[in-house]
Amino acid sequence: MVPAYANLADIYRALGADTEGEQTLKDGLKIAPESADLHHALGLLYIRGKRPDAALIELARAADLAPDNSRYGYVYALKETGHVNAALGALGAAYKHTPADRDVLLALVTMNRDAGNLDDTRSYAQALRLRYPDDPEIAALSHMLLQ
Repeated sequence: MVPAYANLADIYRALGADTEGEQTLKDGLKIAPESADLHHALGLLYIRGKRPDAALIELARAADLAPDNSRYGYVYALKETGHVNAALGALGAAYKHTPADRDVLLALVTMNRDAGNLDDTRSYAQALRLRYPDDPEIAALSHMLLQ
């Protein structure tokens, strides 16, 4: 039943009826409170509605419930700009489950760089370069960071 709630909420989104979509997702969460998919969808709805605090709660819950879904950790980390350690923790968990996810690795490199964690920056840049040796963007970034 969970996919039906998510699909119906997505239809409401397409129709510009986020109020109905929000209620649909909340109804689904009453039945399946541990559904990472529904928490993630609700978080995205809150982002669209410019409700960042509520969005972060839902995105964090989705990332916690499904650490093997790198997308959930990645989206949460991108929105969690106020708490770098929480964002890096979510990305680290996503990386453990999907170490070849290019977006997660790039986010780990740039967020660690911005936070001044140079050892972690270099480590993730090296992992990125090893996984994507033919990518010119990654080669340039790695060259800059690993010198």
